[in-house]
Amino acid sequence: MKKFMLITLLVAWGILSFAQGIYNDGAHIVSTSDSYWVVDNGSFTLTSTSASNLAQMDNLVIMGDASLVLDASAASSHLTVSGDLTVNSGGSLTVESTANGTGSLIVGGTPSGNVTVERYLTADKWHYISGQTNISGNFSTLSMGLSGGAGNDQFYRWEENYNYGGNIGNWVDILNGEDGTGTNSLMDDEGFEDCKGYAITYKLTSETLSLSGVPYVANQNITITKTTGSNHEGSNLVGNPFCSTIAINDDADASNN
Repeated sequence: MKKFMLITLLVAWGILSFAQGIYNDGAHIVSTSDSYWVVDNGSFTLTSTSASNLAQMDNLVIMGDASLVLDASAASSHLTVSGDLTVNSGGSLTVESTANGTGSLIVGGTPSGNVTVERYLTADKWHYISGQTNISGNFSTLSMGLSGGAGNDQFYRWEENYNYGGNIGNWVDILNGEDGTGTNSLMDDEGFEDCKGYAITYKLTSETLSLSGVPYVANQNITITKTTGSNHEGSNLVGNPFCSTIAINDDADASNN
């Protein structure tokens, strides 16, 4: 019976989603009269071939006993939901990230329920990150796996207009505080701000940062500063607020970058 269900899935998915790869563990997709695709009863993994060969759905509902993972293989999964996305309580939708790649999700309609967005961070390398959904809570509550103190992990935000001791334009040490010891950490006081970029490094081991929130579907705003006398006048660190990837150069995408 499971074999029959899997074959049916592949045929139905191929009509709408350009024959993307499908792997499941007892999960199935149901198309209703309202053109909804419902992921139900188990775990389900989507693998698409490229950013130009996207999986597409009209509307998507993740039931309370189901999970959908946008795979992060060498050809990472790219899913576009042109209508509404609903993740019911107990269900999950994860945009996966590994050393090999990162999945991507675009929602055209109204999202409801949290989506988990992962970000793989290589050890002992600096990465620029941002919150890619509407994330609530301070940094301490987000289980980021950071270890403070001299010689350990680092987590900063850049403020072009921040005056510290007469020096304008500074990195703010969120994890360890101004003295770098961890006694004045800002982790309990701050959380991700929309569109703000952060610099982070995990000293000893690679980390998969996993953050959850309701996806943004409209433009988000951030205040940009240009301060006379700043060390890097007009330089602001701005992040991608969406859980879809953005190609930054020709190597990533020859046309859309």
